[in-house]
Amino acid sequence: MSNLKSNSKDNKNNNSIIDTLYNINDDTNSNTSILYKNGLMYFTKYEFQKALESFQKALTIAPNNEEYQTMVELTQYKLKEYEKYYTKDNSQNSVIFYDNGTYSYKTKRTQNNSDIKIDSSEEYYKKGLIELKNDKFDEAKIWFEKALSIKEDALYKEAFQVAENKKINVMECSKNILLTINCLDEVKVDSLIKSRTNGKVWHDIDSFAADFKLQPHELIDIQDKLVFPAKKKNKTIRKIEF
Repeated sequence: MSNLKSNSKDNKNNNSIIDTLYNINDDTNSNTSILYKNGLMYFTKYEFQKALESFQKALTIAPNNEEYQTMVELTQYKLKEYEKYYTKDNSQNSVIFYDNGTYSYKTKRTQNNSDIKIDSSEEYYKKGLIELKNDKFDEAKIWFEKALSIKEDALYKEAFQVAENKKINVMECSKNILLTINCLDEVKVDSLIKSRTNGKVWHDIDSFAADFKLQPHELIDIQDKLVFPAKKKNKTIRKIEF
């Protein structure tokens, strides 16, 4: 119990430090790095609105800083993609909540304020996809394991393997997995699947990025997440002289 209290106290202290940094509004060059680091802290916590505001403050002070500009663009992109992806699902017992730049999956409550129990494998699968899109692979794996414990499904197995390997093979994975790649919307994913079906093969991130017109910050966001098949080596025939 004492450890729990200690951890809780540490978390509160950390949040207090972050909030103090966030509220700094001193327009001097010495504080640009503080604002930038503050933005990075919020970015890693998926609080993209606060991160964006910090990066923009830093960029206002140092408008020629390319690193600040890149993070502003990346954070704006993250916010835009999340607004598309996370929508309220009125047909289910759970819903995505947006609060001050952070998305979370919560359970609806009944009229007597008690949680509705969710035991649907499909719900667990959806929760896993959300964590996968956030690059929270370990959390995603837990949800996919729960889905598989209820129903042996090929899609659930595929998703579990992706979460375990922390990699997405664009030539093999399903549409649901492709949609967890932040820079790909449904139009691009459908185009990818159609091209793939017609025999198109991507062997590296550069050719993939060129075909889908990805921006530099989008490329940075996904380059460690995707894997591609190796190019087949051409067999050479050695001539035998008589």
